Amino acid sequence: GTSPLSSDSDNDGYMDGLEVVNLYSPARGVSAGLMDDSQFSYYNNDAGYSFLHPQQFALTVLDEAKPGDIIMTSSEKETVVVSVQENPGDLTLFEWLVSISPMIRFDDFESFETREGRAVLAGPQKTAYYVAFPETHSVLVVFYTSPGEYGYTTTVRMMVESILSK
Repeated sequence: GTSPLSSDSDNDGYMDGLEVVNLYSPARGVSAGLMDDSQFSYYNNDAGYSFLHPQQFALTVLDEAKPGDIIMTSSEKETVVVSVQENPGDLTLFEWLVSISPMIRFDDFESFETREGRAVLAGPQKTAYYVAFPETHSVLVVFYTSPGEYGYTTTVRMMVESILSK
């Protein structure tokens, strides 16, 4: 792990959070990827996507009929729910969100692309992410909740950045 007393645990000049979001392991030194770190593994499924997640998160499939819908729970009882939602009209992410909730304001969201080039909208508190999967006419929704203070916001962003199509 990283040191809670230092924002640069390995003293390489890069902040730990930035390293994690960019899929590098701050605890293993220069150029060590998270995919090579035994504390992380890829979740694969039949829904057409995979992503990197901490091994310590307990992972449960929510519905056997929808293999892409899962919940992960940390030891602190924080949860990350991942759900595949249909986007049959191939709407942009913002159009899709407005079709579900017309009162949403685009100004409240951050737009970016993952390492694989997928369009993403991040909600205002960075607890909800919407990832475009136009090839399957769907949107991957990643929703993060906590019973108290949010402790894994950087980890959740890393998970989104690591999403790959299969």
